[in-house]
Amino acid sequence: MVPKRIHFHDLIAYAAYWLIFILSSFPRGLSTLVPGTNLTVLAKSVDIRRAYGQGDSGSYLDVAITFSKFHQLNEIRQFWIVHLWTPGLSLLEVPGIWLEKLKLPLYVYMVSLTSLIWFLVYREFWKYSKEKKVIFIFITCIFFASWDFHFYTRDGIFMSEGISFGLLTLSFIKYFQLAKALLESKKIIVKDFVKPGCILALAILIRQSFESGLLISVAISGGFCLVILKTKSSNSAKVKQITIFSWFALFAFLATIPWRILSVTIYRGLFVPMSSTSNVVLQNIWSLPSSASAKYWGGFGSNWGCQIDLPKCLELSKTVDSISSPQHLLIATLETILKHPIEYISERIRYGIPHYSPLPFSSINNIVTNLATWVILPLSMLVILRIYILRRLDIVFFSLPMIVFILSGFLNLMIVHFETRYFSGIRTLTLFFDGLALVEVFRLRKSGNSDWL
Repeated sequence: MVPKRIHFHDLIAYAAYWLIFILSSFPRGLSTLVPGTNLTVLAKSVDIRRAYGQGDSGSYLDVAITFSKFHQLNEIRQFWIVHLWTPGLSLLEVPGIWLEKLKLPLYVYMVSLTSLIWFLVYREFWKYSKEKKVIFIFITCIFFASWDFHFYTRDGIFMSEGISFGLLTLSFIKYFQLAKALLESKKIIVKDFVKPGCILALAILIRQSFESGLLISVAISGGFCLVILKTKSSNSAKVKQITIFSWFALFAFLATIPWRILSVTIYRGLFVPMSSTSNVVLQNIWSLPSSASAKYWGGFGSNWGCQIDLPKCLELSKTVDSISSPQHLLIATLETILKHPIEYISERIRYGIPHYSPLPFSSINNIVTNLATWVILPLSMLVILRIYILRRLDIVFFSLPMIVFILSGFLNLMIVHFETRYFSGIRTLTLFFDGLALVEVFRLRKSGNSDWL
């Protein structure tokens, strides 16, 4: 098989990506400091771990250093880490720790890994939108200017979002391409969905916050299949659409099963969901204003349940069993939302907007970053409106998994405390959905099916 020829404009596009990524990750060259520390990027993993302490990045590294020595995690000191977060990032950090023996700094390794994953996203999107370069330039310029890109490539290099959301976006672009090809009667076989499914699983194993999207996708697939069997639908197009969505979700779920089994059998964790994060979130919602949790996370909107319904909060605080019962807290949370919808929405907006993009409008750079970050959701509304006007629901179907995960991300934000990085996954998926959909809209216009854009 003859490899496809790389053209000059491909090289220009790829070179631009690498230049932007390197400048973002190493703004001061090798004198650049590891984010949040006074260490240079040449620092060793143990020093970075010590500098980060018990935060997210430090905890990931703590597990990675233990794994790199082929030691078992400490039941008291480390089990809580793999209960709270899936260990995918820690496992990816292990080779970087080993490579330190060859004088390769861990920061350089993490930047290389993150940049490679986002390059695959960039390349796939470039190949798909090459005939409409204006869309490619428009979407990627927004992405490169956004807060999210700077977080993925710099401030969050030792966090899970950069690698996980890159893999998440890559899997959905590949699904979009396969689904579109299959519905255009091109030859696609079931095993073609193994690769994007496994990429999606790896993304969730690195950052579990979108596991709800996977579980919802599996549930939707099961429901669709039952409807088809019950109605004995003869609509081949509909059956084909449901089948490919189901295979994609099934392969992704199956790929997460090994960790689910290890989590239960070795680390005494959970099978579904894979993380205890939701339990912690529910406890934070009902933490008293005087509690340590509320004093630390209250400014991020964590204990909104107590802020809205203090009598209920006081009642729960007196019931010791309720704190160990996630179901009890979840019911109380849903009841509060239904009883106090206006207060709930007001409380969420009050904390959500300041954390959506927190940079002050104090410089040209910050203004550009804020504008790029804020324009994504309005842009998506315009794209969805355009799809509706064209009545091209096939575009929506091509993006069905992406849409499910975006909606699951919004569901997560309905209850969690707010940090700017928690919006990143939704914004990134939404932006690339916009890009893929706009390419299809332009193709419709070219074929005479659209009069305006």
